[in-house]
Amino acid sequence: MSWRSRGWQFPPKDGADTALRDIAFGVTAHVESRSRGTGEAGLSCRGDEDTGTGYFFYLARDGAARIVGQQNGTPTELLPSTGRTTELGDDPVRLEATCRADRLTLWVNGTQVADVRDPSPLPENPRVQAGILVRIPDAGDDVLEVSFDDFTLYRAG
Repeated sequence: MSWRSRGWQFPPKDGADTALRDIAFGVTAHVESRSRGTGEAGLSCRGDEDTGTGYFFYLARDGAARIVGQQNGTPTELLPSTGRTTELGDDPVRLEATCRADRLTLWVNGTQVADVRDPSPLPENPRVQAGILVRIPDAGDDVLEVSFDDFTLYRAG
């Protein structure tokens, strides 16, 4: 069974039709002026917070993009920090990603900056969660305040 609304097809929350778990999603991120230091903002998909599993798309303040897969709390850099793209700074940045069974793609302001296949894809899971995130280093006094707007989530075509 699939659910439709205004022409978009939404992924199921639990259970049936694993083909609908392939999603495309995006968000506009804007770093607030009180931010200082380093950090990253991004998107997550195929997440299960109870098991520490999911895929994570990051854009750092300095413009480096990376993709991480995490299974049972153990992260694996699928695409280590790439060359610099648009910085996560004063101007709003549009982050968009597709999350398929083994292929992950990231766009920044409409330009594809990463496309990678996971050699060990995450196992099927009846729970499918997607979201937005902000990370700062554990040590130090970094502050990263990000406002998010225009979140979209739909079935990847």
